[in-house]
Amino acid sequence: GLPTQNIPGQAIHDLYSGTPGTGNSFHDNFQYGNPGGIGRLTAVSAYNNSSANPQLTDPADQNFQPQAGSPAAGWSLWNGAF
Repeated sequence: GLPTQNIPGQAIHDLYSGTPGTGNSFHDNFQYGNPGGIGRLTAVSAYNNSSANPQLTDPADQNFQPQAGSPAAGWSLWNGAF
């Protein structure tokens, strides 16, 4: 969220005080556990996002591999390796 703007727990919320750019997008993201979901968007297109539990193996231990049957299985997520 953006606590300094009083926008708690949103995956994205655009705030523009001038003319925004073009072609801005927010897509193919998981926003699980984000109570605000996708906020007010005036200059950003949002598509193919999910609020489902991505069922990651063990994120607390930095194992971000999707479990079998995870809705994230086909999303080619970063595996945490450098």
